Amino acid sequence: MSSDFETARESIERMVRNHPENVARILANHGGKIETRAAVLTPVDTGLLMRATQYHVSSIDAYGHGEVSLTVENRMVYAHYQHENKLNHPNKPTARDHFISIPFEKEVPAIIDDIVQTDIKEATQ
Repeated sequence: MSSDFETARESIERMVRNHPENVARILANHGGKIETRAAVLTPVDTGLLMRATQYHVSSIDAYGHGEVSLTVENRMVYAHYQHENKLNHPNKPTARDHFISIPFEKEVPAIIDDIVQTDIKEATQ
């Protein structure tokens, strides 16, 4: 198992180093999926919280290195409270706490797989 993990880690590092634009594209694709799935789980009163979730892909860190990251966040002030606390008044059947972290965590294996598969394609071309 650790061999699979090590192989995936090496592929990801290679892709970020050699093709950060491909990694950024993959992360943007999955960021959109996470945003959509989070909306289904987001509690709704006025709809502002549901519409305020967004993703952002950053291709360069603060030091100018070629790192790539995906951030999914909600702009509403009360989003953290709603995200971290159990709902005491479910207002739609799918609403729940951790409405961003649940879809994010579920998407991580697909993100890793897409990056590794793209690395394999790059290596064989």
